[in-house]
Amino acid sequence: MTRVHFAPVLLHIIVTIVLAGLLTLLPRWAGARELHCGQQIVLNEVRGELPANGLRLKSRSAFAAVASTGFVLNAGPGLQAQPDALTAWQSAIAIWETWLGDDVTVTIDADLIPLSAGVLGETSPQVFVTDYNSIRNAMVSDAGLHEAIATQLPDSTEISLLMPPGFAFNHQLTGTKANLRALGFDMSFDPAADASMNFNSNMLDQFDFDPSDGIDAGKFDFEAIVVHEIGHVLGFMSEVDTVDFYRWLGLPSTVAPRTLDLYRLLPDDGATDFTTSRRVMSAGDTAPNQVLYDGDQDLALSTGALMGDGGQASHWKADELSGLFIGIMDPTIAQGDREQLTTNDLRAFDLIGWDVAPDCNGNGIPDVDDIANGTSADADGDGVPDECFFDCNDNGVADEEEIAAGTSQDCNGNGVPDECEVSLPDCNGNGVPDECDITSGASNDANGNGVPDECEPFAFPEPQIATLADVGNDQGRRVRLTFSASSRDSAGSPSPIVQYEVFRRIDPLPAAIFSEEKAHRAGLLSDATILAAGWDYVTALPAHGEPSYSAVVSTLADSTIAGGMHWTVIFVRAATSDPLVFFDSPPDSGYSVDNLAPEPPQSFSVVYGPSGNLLTWDPPTATDFSSFRIYRDANPIFDPEPTKLVHATPETSWTDAPGPYHYIVTAVDFSGNESVFTTAQTQPTDATPRSAQTLVLHQNHPNPFNPATTLRFALPRAGAARLEVVDASGRRVRVFSWDALAVGDHTVVWDGRDQQGHGVASGVYLYRLQADGRSIARRMMLLR
Repeated sequence: MTRVHFAPVLLHIIVTIVLAGLLTLLPRWAGARELHCGQQIVLNEVRGELPANGLRLKSRSAFAAVASTGFVLNAGPGLQAQPDALTAWQSAIAIWETWLGDDVTVTIDADLIPLSAGVLGETSPQVFVTDYNSIRNAMVSDAGLHEAIATQLPDSTEISLLMPPGFAFNHQLTGTKANLRALGFDMSFDPAADASMNFNSNMLDQFDFDPSDGIDAGKFDFEAIVVHEIGHVLGFMSEVDTVDFYRWLGLPSTVAPRTLDLYRLLPDDGATDFTTSRRVMSAGDTAPNQVLYDGDQDLALSTGALMGDGGQASHWKADELSGLFIGIMDPTIAQGDREQLTTNDLRAFDLIGWDVAPDCNGNGIPDVDDIANGTSADADGDGVPDECFFDCNDNGVADEEEIAAGTSQDCNGNGVPDECEVSLPDCNGNGVPDECDITSGASNDANGNGVPDECEPFAFPEPQIATLADVGNDQGRRVRLTFSASSRDSAGSPSPIVQYEVFRRIDPLPAAIFSEEKAHRAGLLSDATILAAGWDYVTALPAHGEPSYSAVVSTLADSTIAGGMHWTVIFVRAATSDPLVFFDSPPDSGYSVDNLAPEPPQSFSVVYGPSGNLLTWDPPTATDFSSFRIYRDANPIFDPEPTKLVHATPETSWTDAPGPYHYIVTAVDFSGNESVFTTAQTQPTDATPRSAQTLVLHQNHPNPFNPATTLRFALPRAGAARLEVVDASGRRVRVFSWDALAVGDHTVVWDGRDQQGHGVASGVYLYRLQADGRSIARRMMLLR
């Protein structure tokens, strides 16, 4: 069995977004598949916060001779009350425990609870995002001889990504909590379970809990679904789902590939040059054919639920599209079908860092089971079928026998003689992998990066920028810079670093901000003079021997709809006490945006007259104000749609043609953020009061929104009403209710907070109106 190798490496603290995905459940008739009533399992990532001192690999001072992966199921009361479901859960866990050999325990909180109609279940794995090389190096170190392709994974200087326009690689890599622990990272700082998983107790009649007698027609294989969902917890996920989501929104984003994405290529690219081939980080609309290359074959992958082939990218390509069932991580499952793990599934988990139980003869059965059931003999009782013989150095003696006899050393306990570990770094050329030198104490590793000190005497004096990202939920003009320290920022180094100085390149600003009107109101510049090309000194941070540093840096301009993208270019200088001795990082770039909408116009009124309608409101309060937008309609209840926009002006008044019109006004800033709207208090004198003929629920405005949006509805009759906001999994977030409301239109402002006053995460939400014996629902999107 392949053992895991580790070197202590520091990870930076980065977070990721939440993205919902689907495992579609389908019935099958005569070999055909059709969508089954929209039933779904919702996959929600849960962001994990790394500790303040960074995440480190566990010490590998001792290695167990035999390891196995265990699972802890924290069954909730609903699951405990259903013995058949609990038995199926335990069977699914036993399947994974049969194949996985890492010395870790995966904990899952699971229950049967009421969920929304049409939702069979929901899964929420814990995920962490950190610097690329830390995880990549652990994956390379983990690779055994049968995983030689993993040793060719590109490092941060080699990797190339195929991304849509507007997307940027942030030099980070993502792993589930369980996957990171399999790679040897110490996750003990986070007491939470590796994932939570719930199934709908209102739909138990949809499941067949006992696959031993086949799957009943019209029911789903519950055990297979649980095995599939555990696969996501273990790391079968793709960042292409994130790209697919933002492509669908028409928004740019940064990209942090998942561990599995390091094998995600275009067809035939892997066999050409696996290291330099582009990793596909694009949805199916721009990259319709995507595969996982495992070193021997291309395995087709789904390309996106929104912009791709209809399957979430964290899966194999659906067999009804490819004509081939690749494995249990297929995005669809049919009623009446029994589906199981395949060697393709296991190969994928092996490549991302799990030690899959040996199957030396490739018959899909672990060696230990071959021997136990008599399909293979084991004359010497070593746990390896007699037909399999591992002799990496071709000296005619089995590797395990050499190690047992002491003729070969195995410092990391993975069953492979040290002289055969050609894939592991050996910087000092002593025939022992660097990690074994460090573990045994033969070499020191003062900075914990897995390289013996004698191999890097202050070899990397230049700091390295890790991220340059927008500071969220602000008025813009700020980015957060993180960078790794100079190797000379440590005791005993020659010319030690005393401080880090941050410089910003002086670039031309977007022309849009130089109009006299906008420049005056925003207070940005007194004129449009562009400084000569060069660099501005921005700030300095004292050096204290830390492995990484962070600072908030101001930008000269935001990226806006009016002015387009404005990239801010930064470099970091590691300065010594000698003003002529310093070390500069390579420049990097990022951009800032204004995330907050301005306040809506105040004191809006209309004076109707025979010569025209005079609209007035108070001056703007925002410093980045751009203009007011005026919408008009003949009906008193209407939404601020583009077709109803009649005027935009920076002024605080406007005169319209005479007529019994109704108006609403919004405020817009330079970044295109539009406020919630304001309705005039005065109405046309000849306008007849109108009431809705039926229950009406309008689209919210603005949408998408941050931080607040207006929800409008109209009642045909006076009476009680209830307005609920629910998230993508059907959980109630906020409830507004009234015992009695008058006939006509009504307005509610939702501030993006739940019933307890806590801000909710970005995502798609449903708002549902219940009144007059009816129920109406619409969708809206919150973008933090």
